[in-house]
Amino acid sequence: MLQSTADDFAKPLLRPVLTCVNDPNIVMRKAALDALFNVLKCLQLGIRDNFTDIFTVLSNSSMDLDQEVKLAVEMCDRALKDVVSMDWTFDTDKFVVVARERLIPDDPFARMFHLGWISFLEDFKNFSLVRYLPDLLDGVLVCLGDSNRDIQTA
Repeated sequence: MLQSTADDFAKPLLRPVLTCVNDPNIVMRKAALDALFNVLKCLQLGIRDNFTDIFTVLSNSSMDLDQEVKLAVEMCDRALKDVVSMDWTFDTDKFVVVARERLIPDDPFARMFHLGWISFLEDFKNFSLVRYLPDLLDGVLVCLGDSNRDIQTA
């Protein structure tokens, strides 16, 4: 009963929050990420239908130049991973489609963000990389070719 109610509120709550994360004002972006964190913590599995939108926003925000925004992105990233870790019906096929589209960014922070998700799913969900290797290999190789030592060891 409560979960179905949470599902009903997820989209109306997330739509303005995700829009504000892209605001040019740093204070607005940080406040929107704080709000996203609270929505993730409160609705938990209620956000599963919105995973792609949330992942995309966090992926883009991981490249933000402001340190406070980056810290807020990391906080939301951990909260989203917590939600995914509770959801045994998580659609890894859908994730791979989104990850494949975004795995070759120029920004080292975005590369770390994506490699972090692949590592998380591999460790937690018995995510068989072999099945998805053709989809992810180009992006992973580009990331591994990065001169940043942190990315090479991710």
